[in-house]
Amino acid sequence: MDADLRVGAATGRNKPPHARGHVRRVFCESSGALVPKDKAVKRFIVRNIVESAAIRDLQEACVYEAYQLPKLYRKVRCVSKPSHVPQLAPQPAPRAGA
Repeated sequence: MDADLRVGAATGRNKPPHARGHVRRVFCESSGALVPKDKAVKRFIVRNIVESAAIRDLQEACVYEAYQLPKLYRKVRCVSKPSHVPQLAPQPAPRAGA
């Protein structure tokens, strides 16, 4: 039997058995960088569609008594790495005599 056709043949370099080859890339929400999907930190955000200041106004104007406002469900992917967060350089303080 040929070595290339064997099940579990070497892939050309040493990798652990659980290692992946290539993973689809996704956009980071904070920096816009393309990061591998398995490296990104996944967060699931559930918020009200309306801001908290307008909820009372909507409930008073609503015809139905027990109307539940819909929520906004969003899956967020980000990289919590300092190298992906843009840093602003400190600005020099203005001189007093100038």
